[in-house]
Amino acid sequence: MDNRKILIIEDEPSLLDIYTTFLSAKGFEVDTAEDGGQAISKAQHQEYALVIVDLGLPVKGGMDVIQDIKTIWPDTDFIVCTGQCSFDSAIEAMRLDVFDYLCKPVVMESLMRSIGNALEKRRLKLDNKRLLAELQYERSSLENRVIASKKAVETHLKESTIFIGESPAVRQIRQLIAEVAPSDMTILIRGESGTGKDVVANLIHEWSGRAATGKCIKINCPAISESLLESEMFGHERGAFTGAHRDKPGRVEFADDGTVFLDEIGTISLAFQAKLLQVIEQKTFVRVGGNKTLKVNARFIAATNAPLEAMINKGLFRPDLLYRLAQYTIFISPLRERREDIPLLINHYMHYYLAKYERTMQAIPHEIMDMLTAYDWPGNVRELQSVVNRVVLSGKFDTLQEHIHMAGSSVRPEKSKKIHDTEVKLILSILNETKWNRRRAAELLGISYSTLRRKIEKYEMDSGMKQFSDGDAEAAKPADMLRPGS
Repeated sequence: MDNRKILIIEDEPSLLDIYTTFLSAKGFEVDTAEDGGQAISKAQHQEYALVIVDLGLPVKGGMDVIQDIKTIWPDTDFIVCTGQCSFDSAIEAMRLDVFDYLCKPVVMESLMRSIGNALEKRRLKLDNKRLLAELQYERSSLENRVIASKKAVETHLKESTIFIGESPAVRQIRQLIAEVAPSDMTILIRGESGTGKDVVANLIHEWSGRAATGKCIKINCPAISESLLESEMFGHERGAFTGAHRDKPGRVEFADDGTVFLDEIGTISLAFQAKLLQVIEQKTFVRVGGNKTLKVNARFIAATNAPLEAMINKGLFRPDLLYRLAQYTIFISPLRERREDIPLLINHYMHYYLAKYERTMQAIPHEIMDMLTAYDWPGNVRELQSVVNRVVLSGKFDTLQEHIHMAGSSVRPEKSKKIHDTEVKLILSILNETKWNRRRAAELLGISYSTLRRKIEKYEMDSGMKQFSDGDAEAAKPADMLRPGS
């Protein structure tokens, strides 16, 4: 819209001529109307940057004209020039958001100043609307790109062999990684030892965009003594302590434009927690023995298997540090809570180590896979990987009993037949208890509904249970219900 188009509505021809001559000489494109009806007719076909209007107009009064034109062109501004100045009309003009209210006779310099201010206000308003529209477009475009990127990340993670599993828990972790990776939020990864917290941290770094600009520097907190932790993390200046013969940058500096992964964060002292909080919040730190404040552009990811909330209650962990670390929390379930992932993990590591050692082995027998699936894996994925590695090295499945430690496990790997019998008896007992409500039975057994259905089908329990009452369930011979080789 041309910011120099002005409509003058004035019923005195001589005054109308003066306004027109004056403003035309100033470079404005002037249009005129001598009554309210004519003005509204012109406004229906043309938008004006500014309207100068008298109040005492024939056909339609000035206030009505202002309201009608504002309905057509909400961004048009108005200056009232009237010989009928009154308090009431001034208040009404303010209510209609009129830019200025001038009383006749009007000093032309005052009118020109008012016109300039009104047009500048209009320009700023239109610029603001344009910028908001562009911002909305960019925001919408960014949201679409984020959604597309998130879907791409989820697809890649699903196809990846890095984080194995198809349980609901693993699928949720993939979604969380895809959601949080593009941001700069501080992340706390929680889970038992061996569940793969470092794998998740590396995946977040890889998909954050920081992998192209910086490294993921891991700091294993319990592996570094308290006296050396600050120097290792922040670096030190020459002469800071005995043996400090030169300046040494810390690991945080090496993570500039990258990621700092703090593994087992629950082991650090309260004193160091305060220093860590500062670097996470302010992205600044000072080397040991130095006085220069250094800046770092690093993202922080922490991991722990410690009960941090209980540690806070005992005064061993700072609550403000926990709040800062847990801007976004990812919990990794232990293997015993997602048993359907165990066969996938076993097969993955079997293929990996067979290729690594250039060996071949027969497929894992069903009874052995069932035994491994029933085992609680207190060491989680780390223990499973180690067991599969040793089995491939030995080349024998019958050495599994020597490789897994059943202390604390609810199932002991004695004989495959006994494993079958125990499992089937347990499932039949729970099914009878729940009157064959399979979803409730799955909850009591701690397995997914789909897993329970597969076991019922595999062991042909439907046909077997039709022959037994609730009282006969304990007397049933589950092994007889099994298909040979199942």
